[in-house]
Amino acid sequence: MKGFRQLHTQYTLHDEVHLLNVTEIMTYLVSEDVINELNPAEISLLILSAFFHDQGMVLDEEKMKELKHDDNFKLFKENWILNHHNFSDIKQRISDLNVSDDARERCMQLYNELRSALLTDYIRINHGEESKKYICSNYSRTYTIRHEMHSSHLSKSSIAIYGLDR
Repeated sequence: MKGFRQLHTQYTLHDEVHLLNVTEIMTYLVSEDVINELNPAEISLLILSAFFHDQGMVLDEEKMKELKHDDNFKLFKENWILNHHNFSDIKQRISDLNVSDDARERCMQLYNELRSALLTDYIRINHGEESKKYICSNYSRTYTIRHEMHSSHLSKSSIAIYGLDR
């Protein structure tokens, strides 16, 4: 989660405080009676779900390269650009020879901000599923209690918790 702010500058800090806040919000959603019925493994899965729910928002370099070739991302990008008319206008102004250097520099800054927003919008929409993939690929053998695998439960819970802090 340390790389979250570098990729998504417009979001609040997603550090341990955010993860603890999500865990606290969960306590408001689950009644005390239900909490008292949960065993330690189930409570652990809930807490881990809160801590992993945004993991899909952080993409490594390899995942970023894959995204550029992903058909779903390409379609999303085309639609996003159609819905953000200023994106094409700014891109056109950057290549306009009649635009001053100062104006071109401002346009480049805006263009980069819009590209970042496009990427963040796509990742935000898909990060629940990406969190699930991350958990299953990195922890599939780790969460075994009494010879029962719990990574699939954790990944499903992380997807459900994704909606809590939207």
